[in-house]
Amino acid sequence: MENINKNQSHLLSGFFIFNSICYTNYMEQVWKHPETREGEVLLRNMKQAEFDQLDFSTKRQGQLSYDGEGHQLSHSDWLPAFLKKDELNNRGIDLQTIRKIL
Repeated sequence: MENINKNQSHLLSGFFIFNSICYTNYMEQVWKHPETREGEVLLRNMKQAEFDQLDFSTKRQGQLSYDGEGHQLSHSDWLPAFLKKDELNNRGIDLQTIRKIL
């Protein structure tokens, strides 16, 4: 952070504030993926090989990927991955933490 000027620092703080609003608590997400089913949460967009390696029994792959503001992405090899909230809770996994790991 030493090489970041005040303007860049302000932009970064805004990004982190936005990120925390959107993802800190998946029960209160600002934007909800239109393919999200009852009791599910969007894990993130990913390629097929990444999805296949997920070790979650409730994983489900969607059809269209979107960015965090609800704009459809043109990456045809990226698809949304959904998980049941109960599986995350039962395994003691925090959504924000697992997103960072993946």
